[in-house]
Amino acid sequence: MILFGEVLLQGCQPGGGAQRVSLEQTSYPPPPQTPQVLALGNLRADGLPSKTETQLAEFFFGAAPEPGLGLVKPVSVAAVGARLLICDSAMNAVLQWDLASRTLSEYSSTDRPERPIVVRNAPNGDSLVIDVARNTLLRFSPDGSLVRRYAPPNESFRPAGVACIGKEIWITDAVGHCVAAFDADSGKFVRSIGGRGPGPAEFGAPLGMAATPDRLVCVVDTFNDRVQVLDATGKWVRDVGRPGNQVGCLGRPKDVAVGPDGVIFVTDASSQRVHAFDPTGRALLAFGEPESGVGSLSMPAGICISEVCPLPDVMLPDGFKAAYYIAV
Repeated sequence: MILFGEVLLQGCQPGGGAQRVSLEQTSYPPPPQTPQVLALGNLRADGLPSKTETQLAEFFFGAAPEPGLGLVKPVSVAAVGARLLICDSAMNAVLQWDLASRTLSEYSSTDRPERPIVVRNAPNGDSLVIDVARNTLLRFSPDGSLVRRYAPPNESFRPAGVACIGKEIWITDAVGHCVAAFDADSGKFVRSIGGRGPGPAEFGAPLGMAATPDRLVCVVDTFNDRVQVLDATGKWVRDVGRPGNQVGCLGRPKDVAVGPDGVIFVTDASSQRVHAFDPTGRALLAFGEPESGVGSLSMPAGICISEVCPLPDVMLPDGFKAAYYIAV
């Protein structure tokens, strides 16, 4: 399941008239506080055929129709305009959701990843896919052609997250507890950042990464229950989040995304929420809950920011304007 949320501009208030979204059930924080995030719905794509569709297919063709392509275990998501690229670990495939055609299909590439677990976008429009079966990062052009492979510096390297940082590609090593930097153009390994430990620029199973508008790098430090912010040289700047069970406290952070306004969003599998922080690391709010219905999350993993809403036919309450959209 992919949950879509909308970040609302500060100071917006709901207006009158008909509303298609119930603020009491889907806004964060809850009333009477001013809503900042609005849960919009879920993308599951095609499910099982209806009873009528099955009966017609059996009558005309003598066989039940094949179920449509749907999501089974999505673990990573990236937004490309009105499209989403989704890594589904159960299907061992990268899927593509196209808003214009409202279709979910397998991402077409010249070198199909065997076990994709992470997908990200490069600034030039290329797609970056971590393939753990081959223990490497694959880079595809917008037409799906393989551009480059980024091979790990050693056999024990286990890629778990990727980000474009200037002229480098950074890849987290979940087993080596470090970040490897590669030259983006040549694919050559440049240097290693950090090592195992709880201190500054030290890691415990680093996973997702994201660049900030001010050219810093957020690295999810899973076993240390935090996100570390580094500069482009790998120097520690600050920690975001801490252990605990309150807003802004993390148990098992998985991925991170940064909005164009610098707000940092972290998925946390322990609290089953997304925690939001301002650019300085101050906790703002958390959204999602381990229940059912719109806005619920179960073991949230991948997260991305989109400038357009990838869900079709979404009507917002009067008086609200989206700053951007979040897919989890």
